[in-house]
Amino acid sequence: MTDPFSVFGSDSEDDASHIEDNEAAARAKFLVKEANAKSNTGPTPLPVSGLDVSNADLIDLSYLEKEELPWPSPLYQGDVAVFRVDSFGGGRGYCALKTLPPGTTILVETPAMEWTEEQLGKKLDISAIRCLLDHPNARKIVHWVEYFHPMKVVVDVGADVAADSEQQIWKMMDEQMSEYSDSEVTALVELAKDRGIVCENSTPISSTDVFRMLLCIRYNGLESGLYLHSAMLNHSCHPNCAKLLPEGKQSYSEVVTTREVRAGQSLTISYCPSIMSHASRRRYLYNHRKSILANMDHNCASLLRLILPSLSNVDRFDIGANLKGDSLRMELVNGNFPPSSVAHVDSDSITQRIETTLQELERTHFEYAAVVGANDLVTMDMWEIIKALELSVLELYGESKRQLVNDQHLLLISCLSLHLEVCDLVQRAPNLSTNVQLGILCRQVRSARTLAPLQVLFHGKDHFNLGRTHLDLANAIGELLSRSPKHLFALNLPALETFEQWSIVENLSRKEHKRIKALYANRGEVLLKQAM
Repeated sequence: MTDPFSVFGSDSEDDASHIEDNEAAARAKFLVKEANAKSNTGPTPLPVSGLDVSNADLIDLSYLEKEELPWPSPLYQGDVAVFRVDSFGGGRGYCALKTLPPGTTILVETPAMEWTEEQLGKKLDISAIRCLLDHPNARKIVHWVEYFHPMKVVVDVGADVAADSEQQIWKMMDEQMSEYSDSEVTALVELAKDRGIVCENSTPISSTDVFRMLLCIRYNGLESGLYLHSAMLNHSCHPNCAKLLPEGKQSYSEVVTTREVRAGQSLTISYCPSIMSHASRRRYLYNHRKSILANMDHNCASLLRLILPSLSNVDRFDIGANLKGDSLRMELVNGNFPPSSVAHVDSDSITQRIETTLQELERTHFEYAAVVGANDLVTMDMWEIIKALELSVLELYGESKRQLVNDQHLLLISCLSLHLEVCDLVQRAPNLSTNVQLGILCRQVRSARTLAPLQVLFHGKDHFNLGRTHLDLANAIGELLSRSPKHLFALNLPALETFEQWSIVENLSRKEHKRIKALYANRGEVLLKQAM
């Protein structure tokens, strides 16, 4: 998750233009073909803890067992603590000590270990253990990891006498053992021995320890590295926090609340890198967080138990199977909740085809945005591809909505968000005609107007992504009002037929952007300076 300030952009940003020539439209169809080979309450709140939570700002949690972690303190920790609670994922997790408003920074920390370029965005393999052993602070990291799930004291008991709830760990360990040769594992054991790296109890690193550590970093590692305290945040499909990745020269990561979290509630993030359909989430979490029931919030973990209580512990990998209200509606395809499997992905399903196409278009946008951002020589042919990309994404949105038969499906959020990002990029093209610029602005208005209420349903009304959408909408409307109001009127949107009506919408969107941006003002850098 990126820095919310970069997401918000500048209040003075203007939005400009787009294309409608035949050549661009042809390129758009080609790109799609290639890629294929606002409610004020948000979703119905989920009960994310089994605690006796009242509406009070502070509640007495002294009866709970606080988890004392043997790690260095984070750079900053807000009014939160890790407790051992059966209803939390893995029996422990961060909990709010008092009611936290959206935009509250709860953690600021540097990574214990960062992933290499080769590891970023990929499933961590045994090479990550070599990187760990090569790390200057390897001895301490090896000891710290012993307190991650699965903890060393649990694994050392052995599979034969492990409790039923722990057999899943050994199934995952066995799967890992089948992935690598004995020589690969032996080399790591010898490397640890040569460097004098031992377990906290002074015993040598064993092959079992190698696989336990690999399982630990797979379970607990986040996008950019291994963060000790952030790893204690449980997963939720509808999280109340977001983890912000370090940007630029910033060496630390932050976790902020994106919804109000009442005193006593579990603090959660999403382990998924982006918005995913139910089937893709289920498969992703199985592959990347195989012990998902040990890392998700009480609500997610309990859903499958409610509908499939006969499944053994090692097979319970479903998520969101008992969704209700807005959360359910945003998953429906043609009125039905689509089937899913952890064993395979149905590449012919509507959601999978949309996600595959979307990933290709996102990759194209990322590549060209990098070129434009680096001020490299951008040829006219490149600009034509960027222009066509905008129409391609819009075409994907329209076709997705038609095939899903659901204009509130969560994948439409990704389509519309990408469209606004590409609009930002294409407006930087030189020599855009006035008609092209006005066309882009009109399409921006439509996309932002459609996206905002979907983001409220999915993220809640205070999420920073929504703030950026309001800014895009306000800027596009303002530009059209100053240059060509008739283009706005021609959109034929309900109750938006006059200059005054559109001005009201612009003003409200700008106020919402400023309101949401203000929620996230007291961030890590400010808090660290205050602590000095």
